[in-house]
This record gives sequence, structure tokens and C-alpha cells, in this order.
Amino acid sequence: MRWLVVAACLAAYPAWASDWVSTPVAIEVPSGGQIDQPVLQLTRCHIENAKNPSSCASATSGESPFEGHPLAMPMSNVSPLQSADAPNRFIYSDPTRRYAHAVLGDDIEGGSLVAIDAETGEPINKLVLPENLVFEDRWPRAVDLDGFGKAHVVTLLSEASTGAAVAVYEFADGKLSLAAKTPAIGRANRWMNIAGIEDFDGSGSASIAVVRTPHIGGTLEFWRWSKGTLTKVAEAFGFSNHQYGSPELRLSAIEDFDDDGVSDLALPSADRRSLQLVKLSSRKNPEVDIIASVSLPSPIDKAIGVTRNGDDVVLTVGLENGSVYAIHRGLPNN
Repeated sequence: MRWLVVAACLAAYPAWASDWVSTPVAIEVPSGGQIDQPVLQLTRCHIENAKNPSSCASATSGESPFEGHPLAMPMSNVSPLQSADAPNRFIYSDPTRRYAHAVLGDDIEGGSLVAIDAETGEPINKLVLPENLVFEDRWPRAVDLDGFGKAHVVTLLSEASTGAAVAVYEFADGKLSLAAKTPAIGRANRWMNIAGIEDFDGSGSASIAVVRTPHIGGTLEFWRWSKGTLTKVAEAFGFSNHQYGSPELRLSAIEDFDDDGVSDLALPSADRRSLQLVKLSSRKNPEVDIIASVSLPSPIDKAIGVTRNGDDVVLTVGLENGSVYAIHRGLPNN
């Protein structure tokens, strides 16, 4: 029944919804390679110079760069800076094997969350989890959810018997504390992956988009942050944003795909063989609407990149078979 609802939303969309197409580009990114900035630039060059792609320079894509820290657990990144003057960053530390799931390719998870000074790299405060909890994640996401200048840290927290949940921590007065948490999935070894954090409905409040159980019929959920709480405002079945056993979490991208001034989300279908462009329909009682669905010849397994040049938006997707496709509106003009 949920599939019928999604199909109905797509059918109701204007004609331009079907104008999004996929174009193969002469780039190969093998397993373990990344859709990084050189690949994004090369993809756009191939689309803009469709009649003469040989004029485009080549690009080399390597492993995803990790910004290491002595306290960080293996395969974990330091949270990006919120702004140039942001004083603090965050890492997962105290690696542990007490939660044997290995959804990210190994069985090492984070046992603590550490705030560090962005300038000196020195630890400021550490929040240590109890034995039944781990951070089943690769990096904390430092964001200002309400626009008031307070640091919020968005994480993926897994419990031994009930599985994963989204947990938001606050950092105030030099101390980390739990601010809000979504309900856990309800079963051990069940996971979710964050797809994006943005104001997806134009309300002025950020929402956390997450795919619940992305490997077994994933459900896309939007959790709105307001006054220190998380409220689920919309959901739709039939999505994924992760390949089981992969350390790559970035199978999604945020952009305004329908040019209405509000951010939208791109992520794979449940089988990862098509790219779905979705939006929230309204601020009050929103539903997940499909802007476009673009089929691909192989499952998406790499980070999804997006570039914009004026009104021209190009998404770059890397597939399991090593090929790279550009997703864009309409056919190249040249």
C-alpha cells in the first residue's frame, strides 16, 4: 500500500518531474574509490562538453580522507567545523567490540563522545556510554539545529537489545549531555543511517532525515527539532542509503531540486538501483513526495555528489560496477 501512495504522488507531479535523466560519463571509480571533488568537476565537464568530452582533464579518486586525531577510533572522522570561528569539534573514542554487528565493515564501535578544542586539539569533555550502548557511526555531526548558536551533536546510538536510534547531544558550559533521542528500532542488530540535516519544509526548524533499516526495506523518516525535542513529521517506505558492510555513509545529497526555495533530498531506492529525488509536501502535516525517480544499471554504492551552476544541478553517482552516472534535468544542450 505504501508503494501505491508513492506512485500516486509521482503521478500527480508536473511534467518537469520526468525531465530528470541519467547520462553515463567516461569515468570509472572502482570499489573503494570515492566520489570526491575532482570526480564531481570531471562529471560536470563531461555533461557541459558532451560533444567533446576529451577536452576534460582526468581525475584520480582515492580512499576517503580521514582527519585523524589520537583519541579517535579507527575509521572515524572528526566532526567538520560548523563555521570558521567554531571553537569545538567532536570525535568518537574508546573503541569497543561489545556490540557485534559490523554493519560498517568491522565490529569496532565508539564507546564515548569527546569534545575537543578546534584550535589545539585538546580534549575538553568526554561522555562515556554505559556498557549496553555504543555509537554505531563513523563521525558525529556538529550542527546548530535551532539557529541560536548552540552546538548540537547528532549521532547514531545503538543499544544491545533494541538497536539503533538518533541521539542529539548538547555541548554547553564545557559539558556534553543528551538532549533528545528518537525511539530505538526495537530489535538488536537493527540500524539506521542519517541521510541529511536541513530545513526540509521551509519552517525555519531543522529536520533530521534518516533511513531506518536501509538494508531490509528501508523507511525514510523526517524528525523535526523544536524546543529541544524530536518529532517525526513524515515517513515513506522504499529507500536505502547504505550498502551493508561498507564504511561509506554518504549515499545521499541535499539540494533544491524543484527550485521552490526549500531544500530537497536525493537518495537511492531500497534496491539502490534508482536515485530518488524527494521533498516534504508542506510545513503542516507534510508527506514525502517524489520529485523524480531515475533508474540506473547497477546499485549505487558510493557517496552521492551534487554541484550547482545557476539553475543547472548535476548529481554524480558511482555504481557497484565501477561506472559513474550524471543525473540532471533534461538532455545536454551541446
